[in-house]
Amino acid sequence: MALQLPPLRQRREDVPHLIARCLRRHGRAGQPLHTLTPEALGALCTWHWPGNVRELENVVERMVVMAGPRHELGLGDLPDELRGPADDPARATGDDYEAARRRFDRIYFSNLLQRCGGSVTTAALQAGISRGHLHRRLKELDLDANLARGLPREPGDD
Repeated sequence: MALQLPPLRQRREDVPHLIARCLRRHGRAGQPLHTLTPEALGALCTWHWPGNVRELENVVERMVVMAGPRHELGLGDLPDELRGPADDPARATGDDYEAARRRFDRIYFSNLLQRCGGSVTTAALQAGISRGHLHRRLKELDLDANLARGLPREPGDD
């Protein structure tokens, strides 16, 4: 029996998690993990991914290799086709406001946690919100700070 998964373009909420996995996989031993600017993460999350996960992994690997010693990857590190204008039909999502905001919040908080090494306290300070509010938002968005630290999800968080 084959497991059927919808295409990545229909599972955009999975993109930040897949990117984090790819960055860990293609990082250099003994070096800090690469991070993405919010703009680069946003571009990756809105791309239509005709090649699905394999294409995403190839793009992230290429970005890491081409960045050399730099650890922050930005829009300039993306392939040209991913840096296209935001009104490009290939990037259109058709989301309503709430879905678009939720997607943005997932990207924003995922990137923030990654930049803060998974520290909820530091992330809350940088975001200008209380630690409790950040915890509630992470729970609503099904995000886990442990993933930003490279740790597995907490038991019972599935």
